[in-house]
Amino acid sequence: MQEKKDLFDHFPKPNISKLIAEAPIAKDFSEDNSIVLLNEVQRIVYPEGATEQKTEVLIKIFNQAGIDSWKEYAIGFNEYTQRLIIEKAEVLK
Repeated sequence: MQEKKDLFDHFPKPNISKLIAEAPIAKDFSEDNSIVLLNEVQRIVYPEGATEQKTEVLIKIFNQAGIDSWKEYAIGFNEYTQRLIIEKAEVLK
């Protein structure tokens, strides 16, 4: 078997710890229940036309309304022509 580097490793990696550490506090956004710190989409298109996509979303929740708003998150895809694989989901407190 030939060991190949994951193609997504060619994309720059966001520094999640830094984004969290430098995130604004709730009082800076007193009218909001949350803030999107990262919403990044990386797509690989193969010569045959197939594609792969990796999406990273980082949300800072300020209050219960934010929890209620984000506790369910819809991921759109076509179940007839696409596969959806959630590799990782985390809650950091």
